[in-house]
Amino acid sequence: GELDNFNTLADYDKEVFMSSDFNDAAVGITSNGTAVGNSIFVANQNGTNHRMGVGEQADGNKYVYGVYSTGGNSYHYINLNGHDSTKGYIFEFEFSTMSALPETGIKIEAGGFDHPTAGRFFPPYFLNISADGTIQDNKGTALVPKGVVVGEWIRIMVIFDPVEFTYSVYVEGQYMSTQTAKYTNGSVKDYVYDLSKGHFRVGTNTNNGEYAVDNLKFYSGTNYRDIDKFEEMNDDELFL
Repeated sequence: GELDNFNTLADYDKEVFMSSDFNDAAVGITSNGTAVGNSIFVANQNGTNHRMGVGEQADGNKYVYGVYSTGGNSYHYINLNGHDSTKGYIFEFEFSTMSALPETGIKIEAGGFDHPTAGRFFPPYFLNISADGTIQDNKGTALVPKGVVVGEWIRIMVIFDPVEFTYSVYVEGQYMSTQTAKYTNGSVKDYVYDLSKGHFRVGTNTNNGEYAVDNLKFYSGTNYRDIDKFEEMNDDELFL
């Protein structure tokens, strides 16, 4: 029975691409619309009006925030380029706001991808978080009773299955929805939205408000796991 509480060692053999609690001052943020070095967050389009920064809570916890002060199709994105997705991957982070969410809400989605013949296209978003904090799927259906509350963190996970070509979305460990990762349009069939070769966007069509992100993790596999657990196990846990 105790074994059921642990991932297999094979799970821990998979690669961790990115992990940050943003408590290090050098978190790699730029607001000029262009990725710089290993920048994690980039403010794209109107970077001055949609600025980013590092905030700190009363207990010393640091986080990244994004502010929207004008409307328009603007967003911040997280660079995830160049990672092998053949083993699948999990992208997870904590989300909150310290004052008020943008009045038109926040969309969380995969960024645009370049198709060899069809050019640039954009997949559907995963989640919508409305101004009152309600969390919805991409069809506008509220899926969880607890939404985003000012100053409180919720954990969001997106799991890519490389066999079924789907994205499954979880909030606070609760399953929300599964969406296809394939693109079909005219002569273009079954082109897979590969998040690992693009970027993850937070925002779009927002106006007046802000959001916060913390404890960002991106790693390979198809099962959620505590990527720090193996390093923290005691002898009994390692024996199991």
